[in-house]
Amino acid sequence: MSARGSYRKPVSAPPSPKDLEALAQELSGLLRQAADPYELAAHLEVLGFNRYRVQKAFGLPDTFALAKALFALGSRDLEPKAKAPRVEGNLSWRHLALALTLGGTLLVFLPLGQVGWLPALFLLSWSQLAARLAQRAAVRLEGLEAQGPLTLAVWLGALGLTLLAPLDRAAWASWNVGLAWIGVGILSLRGERVQALGQSALFAAFATAAWALSLPWLLPGPVFLLYLLGRARLPGRRAWALLGETLAEEWAYPLYGLGQGLLLLQLVRLSGEGALVGLVLYLLGTLLVELRLAHFVRHLGRALWREKDPMALLLAVQKSFWEYFLTASLPTLLLLLAWPWAQGYGPALLGFGLLGLVSAMGLGLNALAEARASALGLLLAALLLHLSGNPLVLGAVGLGLALVLLEHLRHPERYGIYLL
Repeated sequence: MSARGSYRKPVSAPPSPKDLEALAQELSGLLRQAADPYELAAHLEVLGFNRYRVQKAFGLPDTFALAKALFALGSRDLEPKAKAPRVEGNLSWRHLALALTLGGTLLVFLPLGQVGWLPALFLLSWSQLAARLAQRAAVRLEGLEAQGPLTLAVWLGALGLTLLAPLDRAAWASWNVGLAWIGVGILSLRGERVQALGQSALFAAFATAAWALSLPWLLPGPVFLLYLLGRARLPGRRAWALLGETLAEEWAYPLYGLGQGLLLLQLVRLSGEGALVGLVLYLLGTLLVELRLAHFVRHLGRALWREKDPMALLLAVQKSFWEYFLTASLPTLLLLLAWPWAQGYGPALLGFGLLGLVSAMGLGLNALAEARASALGLLLAALLLHLSGNPLVLGAVGLGLALVLLEHLRHPERYGIYLL
């Protein structure tokens, strides 16, 4: 109050450079994408930085003032960032193609009594890398040029199989099965539904004939490879550059695939005769988790758009997490409840049931661009399982990943723009 008694507007505390720099560091990905302070201000509003929060935390008059201050600190990078593949919320042609290929794979390896694990580990890592490479190609390249990186993925997959398959006892079977998976994977990434379904059905038919006639050499792997290479476009310089960029920036995804393969390998060995039953139940549970993941991502996206109040946004995010956690844990819970009555299948149900929890939390983190945490979690689980031989360690790792997912969800500024 002045000497005359007139009201003076309170003077806000000047913004702390350290607070602004910390926020700019946390939102570095968003700052690289924003074209101007107006766009940045719109995103900040979505993330809950309204006028009251900005005044209290930074001493600035409104959200636009915060956007201008952050825009001055950020570096520009207007190339759009590739997003994770959109998860389908219903059963689709892709699931049918995968089921046919998986059925053919089982028919090939069941008479042999073994699985080519080295090629399998390679393919799990390769599939994650190929998916990320395809997404970047779709964003960065146009027209026929976008097919160049997929040609590189075919070359890389075929080369890896050719080098690793001879190290297994059933080299011919491993090589053919691997080529079938590469073919279905590449055709799916191209969006060629009919071709992917046709190739998976053809592989299942040949695998059935080879099993019925006891002719293990009757497999069409080379035909699939020639078909892919015959329709491929030679990769240019930008395709090679994109591959190098993907390897450098998306390294966590191949490690995630490798960790998943190592866990499957150890559980199959620990489960004995019940491994096949456990594996089938795990795959069915993973399908349910994937369908719930689509709902989880959609619900989060709606919450980020609709909720303006920070507390309401936090409650909506927590609700999304608990809905996903409870439904994604349902397959694990059912297998654990059946464990006491499973007799000889007990170790398989316990191990693959807890692996379902680990995979569910890992998929949730991957959907929010936090693949590093999920990859390290799966590799840690594989190491602990190897050292202890006790599947219960998977439960501890699964709960740890659930806590990481919950903590990550509490900070929408880390994933909001990526998700939207």
